[in-house]
Amino acid sequence: MTVTADRATGRRPGARAGARRAARAAPAERLSKADRAARGKDARAVAPLESHAGFVPGGSRDPVGLLAGQAE
Repeated sequence: MTVTADRATGRRPGARAGARRAARAAPAERLSKADRAARGKDARAVAPLESHAGFVPGGSRDPVGLLAGQAE
């Protein structure tokens, strides 16, 4: 029977390994300028700038209260 370091210390297998693996993951794919422009056009087709004008925030928004709560 093989005992791994995780079993010897009582930790869950892979509890921290995932974070280490994420740090070592391959860098994100670089998109070409044309690909980035195409993605931007697709995004504008889904949510055109004119649609942003119709946004109405909820009445319970209190940015100052939010910051004060975070400061405590």
